[in-house]
This record gives sequence, structure tokens and C-alpha cells, in this order.
Amino acid sequence: MPCPSCHVALLVEVYPALARPLADPAAAPQASLDGDSTCFNHTLYRASVPCGACGRFLCNLCDLVIGGRHLCPDCVHRSMQENAPGMTTERMLWDRLAMSLAVLPIITIYFTLLTAPAAIWISLRHWKSPGSLVAPGRWRFVAASLFAVMQLSMWVLLIWFVAQGFPHAASD
Repeated sequence: MPCPSCHVALLVEVYPALARPLADPAAAPQASLDGDSTCFNHTLYRASVPCGACGRFLCNLCDLVIGGRHLCPDCVHRSMQENAPGMTTERMLWDRLAMSLAVLPIITIYFTLLTAPAAIWISLRHWKSPGSLVAPGRWRFVAASLFAVMQLSMWVLLIWFVAQGFPHAASD
């Protein structure tokens, strides 16, 4: 069989584990017999699947299914260090930042002139960004935007009242 990229003739030996259906990942690893391929990391265990990235044979203990791919622990570790797509270890929670910008500056009301527009901008800009893996939902974006619009409305009313001059009490 020729190599698909360099067209050099290759001798390919297929191990019995390649022809077997994928084993249940929760199943205990099985001891290898003569003629069976063994796990790269555990030479006493029968291989059940090859790694989708490096091709190493893996037993049920070493097989990590991530995004539908079977990966070995070394490839998962390498992918996490290289920040490979699909290997997210942390996320920016934009909805929580927007809510914090809308709510926390109320203690010192003057900061709301800056943080309310920032909360609206973050809510609109990051609406489709991936959210939390634990508590999905976009309700914080909506709540932060509504709260920020209320703050800006109060500033507009305050500026309008100052520009018009506060109504003086009717003097008798």
C-alpha cells in the first residue's frame, strides 16, 4: 500500500484490536493474549482503540473520548498546553462582567456614566460568545442591559432637570 502523501510503499500490519468494535469505555481493561495489540501505556492490557491524534493503541483506561475523538492522555495534555480548539480550560464569563458593570458602581453613582454604556456594549458584543459550562443562559446580558438603560435614563432626566432649572416651590 503506498503512503498517501509521499507514495512510498508501506507494509501495514493490522492488529486484531482495529477490527473489533469499540469497547464500552466503562469496562475494565482486559489482559492481552498472544497476537493481540497492547496498550502503549499498559503493556499487560489489550488495546481497544487507537489514539485519533498520534495513533498509539489505547486500553479502556487510557482512552479519553473528547469531542467524539479517542485521544491518549499525552495528546490531551499537549492539546491543553497548546490551547488547541475544543480543549477549553477556562472561559471569560461576559454575562457576569456585564452584570457587574451595571450593578456594582451604584455605590458611587458617578461611575455609572461610564459603566452603564460599557455594560450595554459588552452585552451586545458578546451575546453569541460561549457562556458558562455550568449555568448556561443569556439572562444576565438582558438584565444588565435593562439595568444600564435605567441608569442612563436617570442621568438623562437629571441633566434635563438641571438644564431646565429645578421647579421652585410656589411661594405665597
